[in-house]
Amino acid sequence: EYNNFVVNKNNQILNPNTYCGGMDINADTKFEPGIYYIMGHFDINNAKVTGDDVTFVFSDDALITINNSKVIIKAPDSGVLSGMAFIGLNSSDDNRFVNSLIDIQGVVYMPFAKLDWTNSAKNQYTNVSQVKHNWTAWVVEGAKWRGNGTIYFNFPSGEIDLSDVKYKGYPKSLVNILPESNKLSAHLIL
Repeated sequence: EYNNFVVNKNNQILNPNTYCGGMDINADTKFEPGIYYIMGHFDINNAKVTGDDVTFVFSDDALITINNSKVIIKAPDSGVLSGMAFIGLNSSDDNRFVNSLIDIQGVVYMPFAKLDWTNSAKNQYTNVSQVKHNWTAWVVEGAKWRGNGTIYFNFPSGEIDLSDVKYKGYPKSLVNILPESNKLSAHLIL
């Protein structure tokens, strides 16, 4: 167990554990496979963070901030938390992602959390080819996207022709998705 854990030195390798009082990552860091319990804030600033077969479990008072960073995380594909990348019941509306590349393969399950995601087309992570993972599922209360960046979907590019059965681009099941919103969140529904 660690208290108020801070990473300030590049190429730090962390092992699964409980991190009480929060975690501040200010340098390039690799997470070894396993489950990380974060009790408190989780701040990543000006760092590259990677990890394969990792799950982060956040306490309900956790506050997540990712600023000017590159986060490449892959959830485990076996075991009791298979497919789960982030899990938390935090109800904060102050979770912030700013000018960062967030590449998570797995489920981000924080059903009461709100995300405030700001991106500028001029930040250092505008090269879409850096995104390597094929899927992410976000289960959150709501999300806000600001700035002049772009959200990319991992469908093949090209002309969309849904009448062509050989076309493997935009999934037909998404054709009838309609936006629905209320004052708290926005949902996509079939």
